Amino acid sequence: MTNFTFTRYLYEKQEVGYSLLHALLQKKEEEAMFWATELYESGFEEELYEFLWNIFQDFYASLNLKFEHYLLKKIAILKEKNKGGNIIIHLHLIIKNLIIRPYNLDSFSLTTLINNFEIESTMEGLEQQQESPNYLQIAVLIFDQWNKKDQEFLEKKLESFIEFFKHNTNVKETQTKNIIKDWHTTIKLLKSVQLSFSFSPQKLFITRILHLYSLSTHLKMGKIVTLTIPEEEIEQEIDRYKPNLNLHPYQIFKNERRYKINGKIGALSTLKRNQISNIDIKTAYLEDWLYYASFSPIWKERIENYNGFIVEEERKVFFEDEEHEELFYMNYDYKPDEQSSECHEKSIGDLENITLKEWFQEEYKKSSNHLYKIEDKYLNEL
Repeated sequence: MTNFTFTRYLYEKQEVGYSLLHALLQKKEEEAMFWATELYESGFEEELYEFLWNIFQDFYASLNLKFEHYLLKKIAILKEKNKGGNIIIHLHLIIKNLIIRPYNLDSFSLTTLINNFEIESTMEGLEQQQESPNYLQIAVLIFDQWNKKDQEFLEKKLESFIEFFKHNTNVKETQTKNIIKDWHTTIKLLKSVQLSFSFSPQKLFITRILHLYSLSTHLKMGKIVTLTIPEEEIEQEIDRYKPNLNLHPYQIFKNERRYKINGKIGALSTLKRNQISNIDIKTAYLEDWLYYASFSPIWKERIENYNGFIVEEERKVFFEDEEHEELFYMNYDYKPDEQSSECHEKSIGDLENITLKEWFQEEYKKSSNHLYKIEDKYLNEL
């Protein structure tokens, strides 16, 4: 059964993720930090790591291939949080480094078409596409015809493709010599990090193909160096995202809810607020907030610490006795139904009525630093 899942500050989890994406693309560092921290502190660490990896692959990888190893190493450190220290520093470093990097929609545009349309393949191999590339046909080849090919097969194809670029384009040999070595390192890191999701060799493959074409067409590439900041400075920033423990629970939303769910996120996915027919998000938030919050690890732990339990049929949380119930609400009764309309708007406010076509068109207008734009015949059907 599909349910709303409310986070630490009672945002809908799915909507927090897409708001994080928009904040990154809009270069809004503090807002991106807020959304990433919201997922992390709500107990959705693994989902956050998967989301950050997918964001990187979809929007950043072809222009920032060298950042791939940095990202995976930081995720590995985050997964070792039991080793102590202020581990969330590494999450903030990931966000800061993504904010300063160029991005484009090349990979995301192509995979969107592959996922939404049956496109006939007109090619048998990459050799036909080396000089006058048809990026959509390259994607069809990789994701449809080669969708079950193993890493060894793809690696050999990549090696031959690199050889062509070395001898037939303006791409320097220094820019291509480590691509296969880095491919091995990335796969090794992905396996060693033990992520909760499976990675796609085909996705890794197409980011390298797009990377080579981006180099040959002189797109703006991200810098190889990464941003480093003194730990003391980042710790001061992190303190801004920690809740004020001296506040009464009723005051927490007013002080800690800093951002509104991005109004354009409905273009990118079928949101739960538009999917669940038997209850709307406003009713869930105002009347049954604790039940839907119980699906977050942070709230599940809080409820269990006070001997609470969930009755699914009633969509309610109950406690074994009045004493535990009183203690729980003394610490966690956020009273969402008594908050201001401004506070409500930040989590359950209406979203913009924007289509995926309109979202792509807006993004394409922002920059010409891309290889591919979805053709109108496809855009009109999205």
